[in-house]
Amino acid sequence: MKSLYVGKKRALVFPAMCDGYLRIDYSDQVAGQAHGIFGHDDSFTIEAVITPYDLNGSGYKLAATNNPAGVSGVVDSKKTFPNVQDYNTTEAQFQDYKYSPDTTRITSAMSLFHSPKVKLELLNSTTTTHNQPAEYKIRFSVYANGLDTLTSDVIISPRVLSTGTIDFTAPGAGSTTANMYHLGDDEVLYQPTVVVPNSHTDGTNSFTTSGTENDQFWVGEELFTRSGQTFTSIGTVSAVNGSSVTMSGTVSPSINSVALFTHGYREAPYLLTSCHIAAAYDASNGNMRIYYDGKLLTKKIHSTAGTFAFDEEDLYIGQDPDTGVTTQFFGEIHEFAVLGIYKTEYNSIYTLAPNYRDVLLYYRFEEVDL
Repeated sequence: MKSLYVGKKRALVFPAMCDGYLRIDYSDQVAGQAHGIFGHDDSFTIEAVITPYDLNGSGYKLAATNNPAGVSGVVDSKKTFPNVQDYNTTEAQFQDYKYSPDTTRITSAMSLFHSPKVKLELLNSTTTTHNQPAEYKIRFSVYANGLDTLTSDVIISPRVLSTGTIDFTAPGAGSTTANMYHLGDDEVLYQPTVVVPNSHTDGTNSFTTSGTENDQFWVGEELFTRSGQTFTSIGTVSAVNGSSVTMSGTVSPSINSVALFTHGYREAPYLLTSCHIAAAYDASNGNMRIYYDGKLLTKKIHSTAGTFAFDEEDLYIGQDPDTGVTTQFFGEIHEFAVLGIYKTEYNSIYTLAPNYRDVLLYYRFEEVDL
């Protein structure tokens, strides 16, 4: 790791667009024989208290002064990528695009822990970076006679922090105002697109508009029609070419001259708080479990459960250096531990407080003021 970044709480910090990891060096820790986590061949649990950062970036940089992300979007932040798009500017001109294109980012996995036999990752599960901060599933992989993977539902996700009807100036629309619609408690915010279709045949999967839409629609963006307070999805954008927009499937209703809506901007409150994640493996029967803030998310039996052992090789917190920057973890790691037990109860989620008799590996990156 080239640099160790320290934040206000003195956590181990991997800023957005860094290229770093913490290596637990086998050769430095072991004198010719298995010791501690190296060679451990029984049940184990990985626990961490972390603050994940936003892998996506803040989406379209709206020109409006009351844009929820600010006039220029999120800038000068170590917690999120620079803007993926800028009005009338191609994304290929951005430094973050050269680091990792947005089409790569929306399917990337941030590696929290990596060994030849075990991985714990946060899997980005958004379909577009436009106005949508990253939302994460937790993915736990174990090699025991064969590889098997357990993945949770989306659990670390952005939220709509605004309510009611909001006026804003749509990008490229000058002083024309439009409305954002926030419906009840479902945390769905809709905003109108700048343009409307002028040519579409029912039952086909494309439409055209009067302008060039390369900078108005995004691959993966979901589009909606509106009737009163009911929004109906017509699918997601699969391709944009000049004034032609292709959808992922057929569009049944007539949408000629019909206003289309898309998801409004969401924010990522997970940037401001910590969370506890854990993954446990029972070597006796192949049980795999994932926990979030002490609650069981999902479980399964390993499909090829059998002999398991941590290899006597280097281990990594953060990026898996064998596969490159697409696995980079971005965020703060407050505490991290690997225990030599199958743990199913988590009474402490703000600090690990491990039983040291069970500890195979433990790092506390926080300090206290004395």
